[in-house]
Amino acid sequence: TVDLDSLPAQFTDGIVYPNKPEPVAFDMILVPGDAAAGIAPFYMSATEVSWELFYDWSYRTDLDANTAAELEAQDLRPSTLYGDSDQIYIGLDKRPAISMSRRTAEAFCKWLSEQTGRNYRLPTDTEWHLALELGGGIPGSEAALLTQATFLENTEEHPDKWIPMTTEVAQREPNALGIYDLLGNAAEWVTDTGADRVVRGGHFLLPAAEMTADWIAVEDQKVWNETYPQAPVSRFWYRDHYYQGIRLVCDPVNLPE
Repeated sequence: TVDLDSLPAQFTDGIVYPNKPEPVAFDMILVPGDAAAGIAPFYMSATEVSWELFYDWSYRTDLDANTAAELEAQDLRPSTLYGDSDQIYIGLDKRPAISMSRRTAEAFCKWLSEQTGRNYRLPTDTEWHLALELGGGIPGSEAALLTQATFLENTEEHPDKWIPMTTEVAQREPNALGIYDLLGNAAEWVTDTGADRVVRGGHFLLPAAEMTADWIAVEDQKVWNETYPQAPVSRFWYRDHYYQGIRLVCDPVNLPE
């Protein structure tokens, strides 16, 4: 049982990487839950996990080569993203980290939990939908959707490569809870979906008509990595379906003061 009134409306957490002069901070927003539906209060990240937060962990800049190889073998760190130059074209830094498998997303949450002492994880499908509903749901018009989401009709193009790009996180309007990009930009891994591993929320290459609460993409190793040039194909990254990213959830325990 959680006393909702005792919980802060949001908190800020951060990670210190040895090669960065300042901690990489991120904000968590309180989602009050739904007692009638048996959903306890939880915190959801205000933005999708950006490359600024994810890159050094995923490229193992904080580890020596032997340790990196050991953790990769244990599925605790990913291998290097194949064709990462494509990611540079789509955008790094404050743009959402994408292309990772759910295996990689969950490994990052595990590491983040160990570093902070808080329980970071992926949202359940039910939690994701509750955050969407309490945040105002799907905007009622395409004009309103344009202010909140990044999708095919308003995504930007790389000035030299003429390929669509994601938008930096928190550049659109937040929903009523203060959560950015729950729709569009990167699709987001969710859990508690049975045998299927799925992402929600749509992404930057979908048309407005597909920005719905019911949109779903089901992980398919053969289709999502059809053109991966190495054998075996990566367990950590997807080459052909590269639109998925991470939305963090944190349980309201051991919060920073």
